[in-house]
Amino acid sequence: MSRFVFDSDGLIKLQKAGVLRMLAASHECLVPKKVYEESMERGKAELYEDAFELEGIIEKHMRVVKGKKVEVGKSPTRENLGPGELSAYRVHLEEGSDALISDDRAFLKFLDTQEIPFITPANGIVEMKNQEQISREKATKALDRIKGLIRDEVYERAVEEVKK
Repeated sequence: MSRFVFDSDGLIKLQKAGVLRMLAASHECLVPKKVYEESMERGKAELYEDAFELEGIIEKHMRVVKGKKVEVGKSPTRENLGPGELSAYRVHLEEGSDALISDDRAFLKFLDTQEIPFITPANGIVEMKNQEQISREKATKALDRIKGLIRDEVYERAVEEVKK
C-alpha cells in the first residue's frame, strides 16, 4: 500500500474530481494539520458543501498529522510556499511517503529541487485508470470535473493518456 501526503490543492481537486474517497480507501493518506485547517475547517466556516463531504472522507479514510518544525533552508522557491505546503513537506520528512500530492506549481518546483516524488491530481487520476482502480469513463469524467481548475495542456495530456 502506498503512502501519500496531501496539500490543500491536491486534496480539494481530487475530491472535486470524485476520486478522493476511492484513493484514500486503497492507500495510506496523510493530511497535515495545517492542510486540514486550510481545506476543511475554513471551507466549513464558509459553508462550502464540498468541505462537509471532505470532512467525512478525511475522518474515515485518512490520518491528520501535525508536522514538527523542520528547517527547510532559504531559497527563492521555498519563500513562495505557504504554511500548508511547508507542513506537507515536513510530514513527508517525518513520516516518509511515496509521494506528495499537489498541483501547486511553486510547491512542485520546490519538491523537484529536493528530489521528492510528487503526483498531480490529473496524473493521479490517469494512474488510477492505468491500475484499473477506475474505468476509462470514470477517469474522463473525473478529469472533466477539474478541467477549469487545471491548466489546459495538463488536462489535454491527461485525457490523451486516459484514452490509451
